[in-house]
Amino acid sequence: VADCGTREFTDQKRKEMSVSEFIGHWERLLEQDGNESLLYLKDWHFVK
Repeated sequence: VADCGTREFTDQKRKEMSVSEFIGHWERLLEQDGNESLLYLKDWHFVK
């Protein structure tokens, strides 16, 4: 996922997380007043 609030060189900083971690982050963001970073999930790559 890309962290929209943090730049790394000329792009947003990237971090790896599972889809369930991303959804948990999204739910916390909706419950709070926006204190957490806004994350962007562009592509899903599923691995066996």
